[in-house]
Amino acid sequence: MVHVPAHVAWAPMLAYAAFRLGCLIAPRIPAKLGYALFSFFGTLAYIIAKPARAAVEANLARVLGPGAGENRVRVVARQTFRNAAKNYYDLFRLPRLPASQVERILTIHHWERLEQALAEGRGLILATAHFGNFDLVGQVLAGRAFRVTALAEPLEPPRLFRLVMSLRNCQGLSFEPVGPAALRSVLRALRRGEIVGLACDRDLQGNGLKLPFFGEEARLPAGAVYLALKTGAPIVPAFVVRHRNNTFTAFVEEPIRVSETESENEEEAVRLGAQTIAALLEKYISRYPDQWIVFDPIWKDASQRELGVYCER
Repeated sequence: MVHVPAHVAWAPMLAYAAFRLGCLIAPRIPAKLGYALFSFFGTLAYIIAKPARAAVEANLARVLGPGAGENRVRVVARQTFRNAAKNYYDLFRLPRLPASQVERILTIHHWERLEQALAEGRGLILATAHFGNFDLVGQVLAGRAFRVTALAEPLEPPRLFRLVMSLRNCQGLSFEPVGPAALRSVLRALRRGEIVGLACDRDLQGNGLKLPFFGEEARLPAGAVYLALKTGAPIVPAFVVRHRNNTFTAFVEEPIRVSETESENEEEAVRLGAQTIAALLEKYISRYPDQWIVFDPIWKDASQRELGVYCER
């Protein structure tokens, strides 16, 4: 999500009012017009939200590499903001958008990998990223009668978080805030043989592992790997791509199985599993950089160096 500046006292109230307005208006706008309108809003956000723009461009400068040039970074960053705004449009209209309608605009590659992993009876950890639009496409899982518990970043003010959760949960998914209580929920879900969805590209709790990521160390969460080691549940990485015509493709990767017996110790097993996930993140972010919807600096030190460049414009 695009973060509203926390130092502005009225910002949380403004964000909540904007979401309430979006919930009221978006479902009444035809899709073609709605996507065009929200794409325009995304362009405005790119121009106005300087700190978020600087963070996105710093991240993309690392992803695209030194040969990309500032103009290329700006073009991709602008499209990232547009894709994020389209995600909001989809979120606002979720209560009136049944999973069957989403199915018509979605192609899934290797769905059988998910079904086969679930058939093992240990539950399934769906490892993904802030990429494409899981809020929308994830509803297909609920539409196909799978029970899914996913973790989400808490938002301020609390009533904004409750509103966003009510939208995300409206089709049968269960989103819960990241935190200690969430661990009990996901463990219970896995014991019931259900799906747990985790984003693996942002270290929200500050306890992730430092891993090589696009040529420089970044701190990435390893919760999915710890869960797999504790429960024996397979990790199935999956990523959703939005196309220019606002149809979607979901890619389901081969399951990752984490076992301490195949490593010298638990720490090594976790690191190897996390590195495998990080490599898949690199694969998809490299192919579709404008689909990576992250508005915080991932490489803290490197991002600070880049922020100076982009904020001066």
